[in-house]
Amino acid sequence: MDDIIQILSWTGFPGLIDRMSVKRTADEELMESILWGTSEEEISGLLSSISDLIAVIDEERNYRAVSKGYASFFGNTRDELIGRSIDDLHDDTSFFKRVRSGLHSTLVNEQVRFHIWEPDATGDIRYLDCTLTPFPGASAPTRNAIVVARDMTDLTFAQASLAYERKLLQMVINAIPDFIFIKNAEGVYQYCNQAFEKFVSLPEERIVGSSDQDLMSPRSAAYIREQDRKTLEKGEACRIDEWVTYNDGHRRLLDMYKFPIRNDAGQIDGLVGIGRDVTTERLAAERMQQAALVFETTSDCCFILSPEGQVLSANRSAHQAFDYTEEQMAGARLDQLISDVDETHAFSDFLLQQESWRGELIGRDRQGGQWPYIGTLNAVMNAQRQVSSFVLTLTDISEQKELEQELVQKACKDPLTGLPNRLLMRARMEHAIQKAQRNRNLLATVFIDLDGFKAVNDSCGHELGDALLQQIGHRLSQHVRKVDTLARLGGDEFLLLIDDLPDMDTVNIIVDKLLASFETEFRVRDQEVHLSASFGVSFYPTDGMDVDDLVNKADLAMYQAKRTGRNRCCLYHLHVGQNQKL
Repeated sequence: MDDIIQILSWTGFPGLIDRMSVKRTADEELMESILWGTSEEEISGLLSSISDLIAVIDEERNYRAVSKGYASFFGNTRDELIGRSIDDLHDDTSFFKRVRSGLHSTLVNEQVRFHIWEPDATGDIRYLDCTLTPFPGASAPTRNAIVVARDMTDLTFAQASLAYERKLLQMVINAIPDFIFIKNAEGVYQYCNQAFEKFVSLPEERIVGSSDQDLMSPRSAAYIREQDRKTLEKGEACRIDEWVTYNDGHRRLLDMYKFPIRNDAGQIDGLVGIGRDVTTERLAAERMQQAALVFETTSDCCFILSPEGQVLSANRSAHQAFDYTEEQMAGARLDQLISDVDETHAFSDFLLQQESWRGELIGRDRQGGQWPYIGTLNAVMNAQRQVSSFVLTLTDISEQKELEQELVQKACKDPLTGLPNRLLMRARMEHAIQKAQRNRNLLATVFIDLDGFKAVNDSCGHELGDALLQQIGHRLSQHVRKVDTLARLGGDEFLLLIDDLPDMDTVNIIVDKLLASFETEFRVRDQEVHLSASFGVSFYPTDGMDVDDLVNKADLAMYQAKRTGRNRCCLYHLHVGQNQKL
């Protein structure tokens, strides 16, 4: 019972009864008219069969008459109460406190009314609607009061339950994210939920009683009214999309479901509208369609990958570039398709740890062909900030690479002989020195200078001299190993880098072949030209530790070869270094 009372208190009782303005029934009014001018004996007899709580109390607070229901409610008989004082019979309960306090006002012709929770004889708590009304006796001027208490418990509980259900229903309706409204047949709003209030940025009291003309642009209002008219005329539910411009100036696309309301006679009184703003969803769907179109038509290779790096889907360009059918591509692993420039498959594992990445990589087609790409990888996150997929885009840079290679060739190759120039030779020597330090290997630098070339160039002309240099570069290249580098430094000077030397004696074998190559004359434009060359050699790490030191010492050894007769080779540590020490 306490729980019920708490619910009633929460739902607004007992104030709800006051707001309901419970009216006295016709039976009550009839009873008062009967009692008025009736003797006490007649009243007592009349009350003996009435189940409502009725009592006549005189100014001495004695019972003059009581109904059967009154005596039964308090656990007495009528005979136990009539003629006895309420002060002697009853405890000081809330009901009798109110009766005692109200008697004085009633006996001076003032009606007193109150509502109260009171336990009956069995202990059940009942809700009573009580009225104390002045009532003069028929045979004497004694002033009396009639107490009429109606048991409103069942009605109160029913109303409380109804109010509770209504409140729950209102809470549910307001929790629905879709907006809901009710209009009458004239298009005037009768009700709306909180979602609709938020949508139109107005409170319910501003919406109820308004029409669409008050809430939106005239054009939109006319359009909505026409849609409502169709629903009312058809007399059945319908679902439509409605573009509406509201007073805030924003245009919205509404997914609306409307159905008519019928009264007990089956006539249509209005309609219910349930809708949602689908503007963002539809725009997102359009963007998805546009993205799908771009995905399929772009010339770049596009892949959708699982978090584990398996291909979920790929566009037409990817299928063509990698020579995979759609069935073959589905489920392919990322490390089957790409690697980095060092061709290490661990690169694909690195990519799958990134949220965003851009860089150069190598793609492998199904036939094993390798192609350079600029790759862009972006992770797609779900609501929990976890990777749900990856989007990988590959842009073919083969033409760009070819152009770069051409530019590198021009920048790093001698334009006359096609041999590496001084810049490229320095880069390769630095790399070779680093590798020799790591592997503790020897390497040699051979400085080559032609003997007597200036005289030939001056006497025969620069064109013949250039042609001669081209032949010399070609002949020297035929006698060096593939792992070695031969460069033209300029004029008639060449430099040879001999890498991965097992020992110093190997240099002598290579140099002897180069010296022997000059024994055969050169034929340039029907002219025979005899030339020789002087060679100087320095070794890493015995003669020098860096590029400049090794080249300078090879140059010194070459000049020593010229001073001692030309057409020969001098080693720095034997022919120059020893002399410097002396």
